[in-house]
Order: sequence, then structure tokens, then C-alpha cells
Amino acid sequence: MSVVKRTQPASEKNQGMPNEDETPPSSPATGPTPAPDARTPVGEQAVRTLALPPIGKLARRVSVRGRLTLLNMIVLALVLTCMAIAVRYTVELNLRAALDRDMKATAHMALQRWNRLKPAQRDILLATLRSRGGQLVGGSLAEVFTATTFGGARSGMPPFYRPRLITRNRRNYLTLAKLEPWDNGAYIQSLHGYEDAYATVNIGTDAVRVYSSPIVSGNRVDGVVQLAESLNGIRHTVNVLTRTLFALIPIALLVVGLGSMLLTDGALKPVGRMAEVAGEISAKDLSRRLDIAGDDEFANLAGTFNRMLGRLEESFGKLEAAYQRQQQFTGDASHELRSPLTVIKANTSLALTGVRSADDYREALVAADRAADHMNLVVQDLLFLARADAGRLHRQFEAVLLIDVLREAAATAPSGAAKVTVDVDDPSITVKADRMSILRLVTNFVSNAVRYTPAEGSITISARVDGDDAVISVADTGEGIEARHIPHLTERFYRCDSARTRTDGGAGLGLAIVRSIVDDHHGTLSIDSIVGAGSTFTVRLPKNGSA
Repeated sequence: MSVVKRTQPASEKNQGMPNEDETPPSSPATGPTPAPDARTPVGEQAVRTLALPPIGKLARRVSVRGRLTLLNMIVLALVLTCMAIAVRYTVELNLRAALDRDMKATAHMALQRWNRLKPAQRDILLATLRSRGGQLVGGSLAEVFTATTFGGARSGMPPFYRPRLITRNRRNYLTLAKLEPWDNGAYIQSLHGYEDAYATVNIGTDAVRVYSSPIVSGNRVDGVVQLAESLNGIRHTVNVLTRTLFALIPIALLVVGLGSMLLTDGALKPVGRMAEVAGEISAKDLSRRLDIAGDDEFANLAGTFNRMLGRLEESFGKLEAAYQRQQQFTGDASHELRSPLTVIKANTSLALTGVRSADDYREALVAADRAADHMNLVVQDLLFLARADAGRLHRQFEAVLLIDVLREAAATAPSGAAKVTVDVDDPSITVKADRMSILRLVTNFVSNAVRYTPAEGSITISARVDGDDAVISVADTGEGIEARHIPHLTERFYRCDSARTRTDGGAGLGLAIVRSIVDDHHGTLSIDSIVGAGSTFTVRLPKNGSA
């Protein structure tokens, strides 16, 4: 006699048997046990418990630290709840799998002992058992199907169920009395030769796990052995575990909440310090900077804020400097225009007081005309600078022969002034530029040199080629300029000697115009001077020009 082993198809194995993931109803003897449909609301209830008010309203009432802490607790609560549910079902499945393995091992051990008996021994044993109503006393053969064969005393929680040995016509295999199987579906599967059939059934109010295996004689299934075990022990263990896990979740949330508050408070301290320093910064003092510690996101934020403060400080500095220059420009321009107007007014008023000679009238008109010329010069210079600032000057770039421009500028020197000499190594030097602008540039240099060089001194205008540049220099042997004044010479209305009069000192716009022309031609301007020895003004212009 041998055991017929067949693999049960999945569709047939699940037929008539509850899913192992389903939990049968609890037994009154084991205390309250949640029904299968009572577990799902636990997770749903946990989610509903964590439901929050509208985010916008909550954000307006709770600090950043509070929001971070609350978010951490919500995430942790969801994670712990999912983990608790996963652990609960994993433990329950493992306990059921262990119970299935135990029942299978017990049944197979008994069947193996039965199969080791010879046919004559089996017939004698069965005849003896049936003649005595299934009751035997002693003897190794008699122990084959006794309780001892199936494990003797059971462990776990009651109630306990004895094994059932059932023939093909639903009778007790030992006594031939009428006997129904614990589970009919598993019984039928075993009769068809399926070695292992499992089912979970309800016996009264108790959930019971049933294992069925065929009793084979030769190639024929003579009956079925069914073992039944109560699931009360597993239920009890799983319920205790579930209550423990869900009891630990609030404790874990409390600990994590307190820890999160402390950590968040420490993490947000740099923000508080940044806010404190930022509150002390004003438009009058943008030199303050935030302290940068570490290399984290807050350090990057502090660095970005410091760079922004640097840009603001630079912008405010430029605005303040521009405002000061505007104030100075307005004052200087007003003074420059007021002086000739005063002269004109004084002379015309004097001429109108009483009857004067023709010479007196002529002298008054000459003075008024000279003042008007000076005022016209100032206005023209201001208009030139304004147009240059706005980019509205009309330039006509062409090949300019420098020797002609230098000679024309030298000719503007008044008679009786210092001697002006033109020194050009190569008379064919040309530069692509606006001719009138270059002439005005050199003329302004010559005018300054004549103004501050005594008659016995000398002024030299030179031009040379240096690589791709044309270099124009105007050198004099005048009184020279102190070094502290040189960086400011191209500022509008700037004078080295503030006590110098407008008549002998000019309006202070000549070098500002020079700077504008040089910048417009993408050139450079340099000034070298030694007090008492003279000054040299040098301009470098690209030969190919810039349209």
C-alpha cells in the first residue's frame, strides 16, 4: 500500500475553503476577538483621527516649528500604523502556516506507520477494533490510530478536536459507524487523491483549521484522515500583539514629537539669528553681514542674503554718490551760469544809470558780451555731456589723419602763451574716429596746458603707434597737479584749487568731456604729473576705431 501523491490545482485547492487571510469569528471562551470586517476600520479610523483642518488656516495659526513637528508626527503615525497592520497579518499568517505544518507532520507520521503494516496485520487490527467498537488495550498495533498516534495531549487553547478517520461511504474507519467529516470540501478533495487539503470552518462559535489527507491501500483511496485544530490560540496571540502594537504607537508619537520639537528648535535657531540681524540692518548701514556657520542649507541662505546685502550696499553707494554728484552738479552749474549773468546784469544796469560816454557804453557791452560767451560755452559743454550720457551724439567715424588734427589744435593756442610744438614720428598715422570729437579732445588738452603753463614754458603734442593703438600725448612744463587731485580730474566742475576764479580756472568741464569722448571711442586716458615740473595727458585709441 502506498500513498498516492497528486498536486492540487490552485482553483480546486481554494474551492470550498476560506482564504487563509480571513479570520474566523472568535470563541466566547477566549474573550473579545475582532471579526474579519472589524479590522479594516481600525486603519480607516486611524486615518480619520489624523484628519487635519484646512492647511491654509492651520498654517496661519501654527509656527514653522509646530508645522514641522505635526508633519513628522502625522507621517510617523501613518508609518507605524501600516507597520503594525503588516506585522499583525504577517504573524497571523506565520502562526497559521506553522499550525498547518504541525498537522501535516502528525498525519503523515500516522499514515507512514500504517503503511508500514502488512495487509494481514491491518485486517487483524481493523477487525479487532471494529469488534470492540474501536476500543483496544495495549499493543504496538493498537496505537496506530489512537490519540497517542496523533500527538497525545494537545497544546494550546481549548476546545480540542479528535482526529476523524472516514471511509469512502462516510463511516468511521475503525467502527464503521456513521461519521461526517469536519469539512466536506477537504474530504472530497482527499478522496480524489489530493495529499494535502486545508480548510477553515466554523464549529459552533469556534473557528477551526482542518487538514485532510487520503488513506491509501495499494492504488486505491480507502478513506480520509482529518485533523482539526482550534484557532483560538492563534487568535489570542494575534490580538495581544495587535493591542500591544497600537498601545505603543501613541507612546512613540509622544517621544518623536518631543524629540522633533527639540531638533526643529535647534535647526531653526540660525533662522532666528538671521531674522535678528536682518532686523538691525537699515538703509543707513548696510555693512552688517550674517554669520555663516557650517555648510548646510541655512549657511547657503545666509551667504545668499549676504551677497544680496553687498549688492544693495553697492547700489545704495552708487545712488548716494550719484545724488551727491547731482547736487554738486546743480550747484556748480548754477554758479557757473550765475557768474556771467551777474556780470551782464551789472554792466547793463551801470550803463542805464545816467548819461555816459560812448567808451563807457562800449566797455559795458564788451564785458556783457564776454560774459555771454562764457555762459554760452558752459551751456554748450553741458549740452554735449547730456547728449553723451543719453547716447544721442552724432558720430561720423572715418579715417582721421592725426597730424592735421594736432596742428589744428595747436593753432588754437593764443598768442603770448607758452610755445606749442607738434611732434609726430610718422605723419601718415591715421585712426578711425569722429574727427570733430578728436579735435575737441586735443583742443581741451591744449587749453588746459596753456592755462597752467607760464609763457616761458613749453607744450608738446605728439602722436605715435603702439601695436594696434594710436597714442596721443600732450605734455607741458607747467605747475603740475598734486596726486590727490588726479583721480578726480575728469569729474564735472572739479577744480584742483577751489579758490581759483571761473575766469582763470575755467568751468571744470573740459576733462569731463575728454573722458566722454575717450569712452565713446573705446580708448583709455592716463594722467601723469609732477608738481612744479608739469603734466602729461595720454590717450590710447584703437586704430581701427569703433562704430
